[in-house]
Amino acid sequence: MKHDSESVTSPNYNYSVSSEHIKLVRGALQAGDEKFVQELISGLHAADVADIIEQLSHSQRVQFVGVLRPHFDPEILMKLDEYIREEIVHLLSSKEIASVITQLQSDEAVTLYDELDSDIQQRVLADISELDRKSIEFYLDYEEESAGRLMQREMVAVASHLTLGQIIDSFEGGEDLAEGLSQVIVVNEKNQPIGSLSLSRLLQLSRRKIIADVMDRDIKIIPVTMKQEEVAFYFRQYTLTSVPVVEAEGNLVGIITATQIIDVIQDEAEKDLMQLGRVSEPTFSKPIVELSLNRLRWLIVTFINTLLASTVISHFETEIQKIVALAVLMPIVASMGGNSGMQVVTVTVRALAQRDLRKGQVFSTLLKEMGISLLNSFILAGVLSFITTCWYHDMTLGLILGGALMFNMLWSGLAGTLFPVILDRLGFDPAIGSGPLLTTTTDVLGFSVFLGLATIFLF
Repeated sequence: MKHDSESVTSPNYNYSVSSEHIKLVRGALQAGDEKFVQELISGLHAADVADIIEQLSHSQRVQFVGVLRPHFDPEILMKLDEYIREEIVHLLSSKEIASVITQLQSDEAVTLYDELDSDIQQRVLADISELDRKSIEFYLDYEEESAGRLMQREMVAVASHLTLGQIIDSFEGGEDLAEGLSQVIVVNEKNQPIGSLSLSRLLQLSRRKIIADVMDRDIKIIPVTMKQEEVAFYFRQYTLTSVPVVEAEGNLVGIITATQIIDVIQDEAEKDLMQLGRVSEPTFSKPIVELSLNRLRWLIVTFINTLLASTVISHFETEIQKIVALAVLMPIVASMGGNSGMQVVTVTVRALAQRDLRKGQVFSTLLKEMGISLLNSFILAGVLSFITTCWYHDMTLGLILGGALMFNMLWSGLAGTLFPVILDRLGFDPAIGSGPLLTTTTDVLGFSVFLGLATIFLF
């Protein structure tokens, strides 16, 4: 059976603006054709407009914001890279920023406000209503990256004595309903959560039913002080879509939805990935000098590590001069230990972040990693010893190299597990500190053991 191609609309699977579309926008800006620019961005999602802004030069962004100004969508700002958002905000007046803040969800409004310079913050507060001002001040009482900062106050909380019909009727004309709303929270007379009801079930049941009779009483709650990574863990662990947030007394103050948690998970994963590579900022938007300085501090740690390793090597300078093979072979010990250790560090840091590694599991995990290191080092040491013996016709040298390799890889398994756990227990970020500590010890110990054994058995 044939279909008329003109009468059938194919689904649009393109979720981003093309490079050709961005070129058209650039060309229109260069020609000063604001009308064509408006046509090019008409109907685009806020995320796509933000993508266009990030591809423009600074001068083009100034022009582009001028085009957007009469009908500026606040969501565009929240889709921008943080550094680019700061640049765009400086192009807006305090009144325009205040207008943007009042149109955003409460949690997004506080995120934007928190990024403003202190002088702009004061002007913005003067340009918004007392209600909006109190909402922002309410959020600022909570620590950054806590559930209190993450939650949104737009939610549906109902009394347990209401009928489902009364609740549904209350939705009519509700402009302040939370985005991603999937359930209503049932509260008692003290405004404490006692149950919940999903919207799908709410619409399926009879309007005459009392919500107390049909609500789910097994409701999970989150305190405002909980760290956002812990919140993300509970969402994943219990497959949650939304969770009420309560203060110390147990009264309801907000709600966290899966939409917000997606951002948290992405941010935490990105941060861990960057820190494992000792890179503090994942963005290319910052100036070269600032990015250079951020990376330089970790390169200095590596530089100090190489100086320590060089100091160890210098103590065996005479032995190395006598047997040149030592200089050729000793980098193998350090590099194999370092790479093996980073594998363990990566797995351990991920396990800590995902809450897969708890206090009672540290010893068993340590034994397992030591077992893996022992097996791998035995295989590699055997192969390397054989190659070295054949290459230099010296079995003793081959055995020394194999022994040093086994020791260093066993140490890397031990250190790769313990360093992240210890740093985590001390309150430091294991993703940042584990790598430098590991590479320093594997280099220094690797060279010391290899050259020390060579001194004992070859001289």
